[in-house]
Amino acid sequence: MASDWIRKLLGEWEGFEVVDVEQKPVGGRQPVPEIVLHLRALPDHPKRCSQCGEPVSEVHDVTERRVRDLPILDHETWIVFPRARVRCPRCGTTVEAVPWLDKYQRMTKRLAEKIARLAMVLPVAHVASWFGVHWETVKQLHRRALEAQLGPLTAESLRGVRLLVVDEFAIQKGHRYATVIVDAETKRVLWVARGRDRAALRPFFDLLGTDGCASIEAVAMDMWEPYIQAVGDALPNAKIVFDLFHVVAAYGKVIDRVRNSEMSKATLSQRALIRGTKYLLLTRHVTDPDERERLRKL
Repeated sequence: MASDWIRKLLGEWEGFEVVDVEQKPVGGRQPVPEIVLHLRALPDHPKRCSQCGEPVSEVHDVTERRVRDLPILDHETWIVFPRARVRCPRCGTTVEAVPWLDKYQRMTKRLAEKIARLAMVLPVAHVASWFGVHWETVKQLHRRALEAQLGPLTAESLRGVRLLVVDEFAIQKGHRYATVIVDAETKRVLWVARGRDRAALRPFFDLLGTDGCASIEAVAMDMWEPYIQAVGDALPNAKIVFDLFHVVAAYGKVIDRVRNSEMSKATLSQRALIRGTKYLLLTRHVTDPDERERLRKL
């Protein structure tokens, strides 16, 4: 029982077996303790082409590979194993398929899946720091996991969408923005693109197609002119609904212009009445008797 538990803890590597476990303590250039698992290929296990998946019998050469794995008992864990290049009759010389090795990464699949899961709930920088990998690696694994989970965006997946929300958000310093499109009914993010111009929306409308664009009934957005133009050009039946925050903000600018104009031609007593009344004019319900009287005089 104990040996089975230890074997599961160390990992079950299809096509290979553990022949040695090496523990390296902290010291020198070794900032954290390490466990190194040395594997050897099982002689009776058939090798397969990594391109087509077919069994291959002829081996071109073998090289030693070192890849990261999930930490074991707070030790940074590495796998050292022989990986063969095989001569596939269909694909030519290529590396053998290793089922537990993540594609294009120097890490195992279970480590890649762990990093991707944590990136769903934690900041990328925190996940990268915890596992000692580059933050770009975490972003790449997170993106691949999302693509596998959600699948590609198609016109079929957008069928039935009637109400949209379009907004922008900052992605970098220096006024660099991205555009996001959300299904207003399901709160599902449908599209994200760099920029906040008409070009950021055009590919989404192209994906919707003529029938999909015609089925959009309303789009909520701020008063950004490129969005207004893009929606007006692509969605013939959609009503544009400006969100309340930007409507009030724009109305506040109108109030400022009117107050400044009136202040320039007001008497001293009238200026005292006008001064500091912006939010009084914007308040929906004035309940204080003194404020109501001041609003009446204003």
